[in-house]
Amino acid sequence: MATFEPNSALGRTPDNYFAGVDFVRFFASFMVVFFHFAFYSGIAEEYPIGMRAAMNYNVVYPNLVPYSWWGSVGVPIFFVISGFVISISAEKQFPMHFIRSRLLRLAPTLWFFASLSLIVTIIYISQFDANLFLLWAKSLILFPKGPWIDGVYWTLVVEISFYSLILLVIYFDKYDKLEVYATIICFISLILVSINGIGRLLAADNYAYNVFHEFMGSYKSRITLLSTGSYFVVGVLFYLFYQKGYAIKRLVVFIAAVVASEIGIYIEASDLILKSRLSASPVIPCLVWSGAVITIAVTAAWKKISRRGFHWRVRTVARKLGLVTYPLYLIHFVFGAWIFGILLRGGMGRFGALAAAIVICIASSYFFAFYLEPWIRRKLGALFDRFVAAASRSLAFSRFT
Repeated sequence: MATFEPNSALGRTPDNYFAGVDFVRFFASFMVVFFHFAFYSGIAEEYPIGMRAAMNYNVVYPNLVPYSWWGSVGVPIFFVISGFVISISAEKQFPMHFIRSRLLRLAPTLWFFASLSLIVTIIYISQFDANLFLLWAKSLILFPKGPWIDGVYWTLVVEISFYSLILLVIYFDKYDKLEVYATIICFISLILVSINGIGRLLAADNYAYNVFHEFMGSYKSRITLLSTGSYFVVGVLFYLFYQKGYAIKRLVVFIAAVVASEIGIYIEASDLILKSRLSASPVIPCLVWSGAVITIAVTAAWKKISRRGFHWRVRTVARKLGLVTYPLYLIHFVFGAWIFGILLRGGMGRFGALAAAIVICIASSYFFAFYLEPWIRRKLGALFDRFVAAASRSLAFSRFT
């Protein structure tokens, strides 16, 4: 969330490929999958239609709660990776090239698994519901306002918000001002999450604070990057460090973005603990997120120092995991839960069903990433190029191309 853009095509090792980033990305995706299956299934009434029917409401894993409840922090990790990878890949691109790269990366997998989720949902409700096709259509275009056919798509819409900002920067030829815009987003996020955090400590029963707190935890604050912007900024700052080096002002912005991110993660974790009546510390997801950020930083530093990065065998494994991550994220929440439910009703034990469902999701993602997605991407790329060529002949597309 997720970004799921492997920062290299398999078989190539360009200068901007960071193997450690793909390892972190896969780890973050696996955390989210494990969170939904091992922890979130215990509150299955919150699942969207289709997955509700697929899950067994009584499936809980009390022994796994300490190892799964914090898995949702994988999403903020995705956003950091997106800020880093997209900033690098968008540098020196024309607007239309950027649009094409994003479309070909997101659309094939999204369209395939949104359609699969539609089929699974229809099977489980055993009736025709026209509203499902509306949810499916909204999912195909990542319509800003949900719901969608799959609940995890909200993270992709947040990604699109970030992509849109990058596109505007490219379009107006202001990429050299990216640091300025990142700084603005960073300090807006820091101010808002700080107010939220201080209010939580001092005015938990205050009506005005409760309204503000609810907004900061809402989808609206996420899609506008008010509560999620700091995660992307951390990634953008990694890009700036890598390309331009360290500077005092840059370090200050980076520290501010990290602080804003940690406060946001801490508050969300506290809300989840309170809501789920857990006995846990909200510091845990903060530490996990910090570990991922440090790993990305070390990866970038090692790449800068060694110039080649990790051994080619390690890079090969990393690229494969990177390619699997995006389909894994999109397949697990509806189709994966459907498989999970089938295994449970078939008599497989809770832990066996959990392990088998995750393995099936990973294997299916691997098959799609290496055998179906490349073909779909080629076809879509050719169609897109024909469309742009036709449009260029009749319209003034020079600014974009």
